[in-house]
Amino acid sequence: MNAVTRKFPFDYSGLPEHIRDGAQLYIEHGIPPGSFLKAVICNDLSEACGRADDINRYRLYDIVSWFYNKAPKSAWGSEAAYERWIADRQLERT
Repeated sequence: MNAVTRKFPFDYSGLPEHIRDGAQLYIEHGIPPGSFLKAVICNDLSEACGRADDINRYRLYDIVSWFYNKAPKSAWGSEAAYERWIADRQLERT
């Protein structure tokens, strides 16, 4: 168990089932998610809309709300935050 999961027990059930693994791998291990989830994490609404499948398009509000309310604030919000989060988790893994 890494420092993030010890500090922040996460409930991913508020996310669509098919993106939960990607969100969990990103938050807990810094493993880059797919292009839609990356766009959400980077706070790029137009890119997220363009990459969303039918479920994610319908649930976009819920997904953004989950990150806003549940994810660590330093894990999302800009591309710089995304890159830092991945780099920091990579350091933890090594």
